[in-house]
Amino acid sequence: MPQHYYYMFQKGSMPSAWTEEPPSFAEVIDRLRRQVNDIITAADGKLNDVIAQRLLKAD
Repeated sequence: MPQHYYYMFQKGSMPSAWTEEPPSFAEVIDRLRRQVNDIITAADGKLNDVIAQRLLKAD
């Protein structure tokens, strides 16, 4: 994802505060579809690997 998406779409952001032109709906959908493939590619062959540190801790 482009870096500026982080600032445009972070929690609490408002379109009225944007200083850049937002992406089109079609561009957002396209990037989300490609993101699924990126996640699958990144995880390929790694889902059974032991993680070094737990991400969440139960209380």
